[in-house]
Amino acid sequence: MKQILLIISIVIILGCSSVKTGVLSNNETLRKIETFLNDNIPQYKTIVENGFSHTEDGTLIGYSIYDLTDTTNVNKKVPDDGLPKIKFVKGHFYHVSPVISSISYSSIFYFDGNDFRVFKFVNCPNLGIKIDEVLEFADKELGGNPRKVQILTNIENYRKFGYYIEEDNYSQLNCN
Repeated sequence: MKQILLIISIVIILGCSSVKTGVLSNNETLRKIETFLNDNIPQYKTIVENGFSHTEDGTLIGYSIYDLTDTTNVNKKVPDDGLPKIKFVKGHFYHVSPVISSISYSSIFYFDGNDFRVFKFVNCPNLGIKIDEVLEFADKELGGNPRKVQILTNIENYRKFGYYIEEDNYSQLNCN
């Protein structure tokens, strides 16, 4: 009888672990984002051989992610900063950008519950999408969200939600 209860308990636990929660696995998601960055911004590999990556504890290497929907949902900048790993939540918009200003091509990622929709290289002439197109999409997706105005403002001001390193006194951000 105890064995049957144990087996039933294990089946229930395993079954519950596959239930969709609207939150993506952190490491899997970071790898997807890093693949996008490494494929689309190969210049970074001339600076850091491994390209964009992250450590086991979730510290990002070469890029930053900011949740524009919930600005309290932040990611580690350095291993000992005491911050948790960022959570990827259904219906949230994220600003993703390399930290080095000369290759700081910003993209906005929207998590729809299964995967990301990527708005590549925002405001980059001949490379990417205009912020107005992102705002139009966000306006529709947010529907009657009570925080809609604040979220749209955050998306419009996405560059304020980023971490950048200037290589020299003449460095500036790309694609404002």
